[in-house]
Amino acid sequence: MEAKAKKSKLLNILLIISVGAVLYFLIAFVLLPNISVLKSSFVVDGSLSFSSINKIIKSKRVMDGLKNSFLMALTLPVTVSIVGIM
Repeated sequence: MEAKAKKSKLLNILLIISVGAVLYFLIAFVLLPNISVLKSSFVVDGSLSFSSINKIIKSKRVMDGLKNSFLMALTLPVTVSIVGIM
């Protein structure tokens, strides 16, 4: 019975270490870089600015790319489903 308790304790420790490692990497490589990009995009001279959004909306090239991306996002699942059913 004691061997089973030691094994259970070891598995709990490994689980805690694994969850901690996953959380660390998510924070370090996903959350912090995204916060940094948002901060550098919207904070100019210490104040909040939406000039970057204004530039994006006025750019025809960017708007065409967004339109094409949304068109693909809407049509791709339908065509893949049709091909998958055949």
